[in-house]
This record gives sequence, C-alpha cells and structure tokens, in this order.
Amino acid sequence: TYSTQKLTVSPLYRNLVLPMNEIRELSWSQMVVPVAAISMKDGECYKFIIYNKSGFEKAYKQYSNHQE
Repeated sequence: TYSTQKLTVSPLYRNLVLPMNEIRELSWSQMVVPVAAISMKDGECYKFIIYNKSGFEKAYKQYSNHQE
C-alpha cells in the first residue's frame, strides 16, 4: 500500500493498493535512478522510482514467497 496526502501526487496514487496476489510481474529499467514497473494481472502498470533497488527486491521476494 502506498499512501500520501501530497497535493502534487495524482489522486489515483494517493491511496494506492497493489495486492500481492494481483501482481503479475516486477520489472526494472535504469536511467539515472532505478524505476520499478509493477504490472498487474488486470493489465494496469505502475512505475515507481526506487532508490534502494536491492533492498526493495529482497523485501518483495520475501513477502511474495509468504503469499503463496
């Protein structure tokens, strides 16, 4: 779950919930900073800048293994 009340963030993303069982794929691209693309089973794709890529991947793998 991502939650913020910042007015600069689109209302779509202010209380974004991405259930682990609905995530189809996590992929990465790298420009200046790592960008995670989270593809959902319903076809939606959300992109986030993740500064600690290795820490995020470790937590994602650990949490997703517990969801199976």
